[in-house]
Amino acid sequence: MEAREIKDAIFEQFARVGATTSSSKRVEIIDILDQGDRDVESIATVSAMTAANTSRHRQILRQAGVVSRKRDDSRRAVRRLRTREVRCPS
Repeated sequence: MEAREIKDAIFEQFARVGATTSSSKRVEIIDILDQGDRDVESIATVSAMTAANTSRHRQILRQAGVVSRKRDDSRRAVRRLRTREVRCPS
């Protein structure tokens, strides 16, 4: 990958994350998930949104790589905040 392509990819990801946090409800969802894994219905209840709106916001967060999805023992989809180690070049 060329240097220009790398920079373009990095800037594109910054733009996705910026767009992701442009909604106060998405920021609230990030805060809720920071406290622990939850399913869409639980997030909707805590954030006073409909399940449909919560699901759409969650989809945007997932596309940006901010949240991921897993299934619990009951096969119910649970959302979790993705955490990645960030390393600064030395």
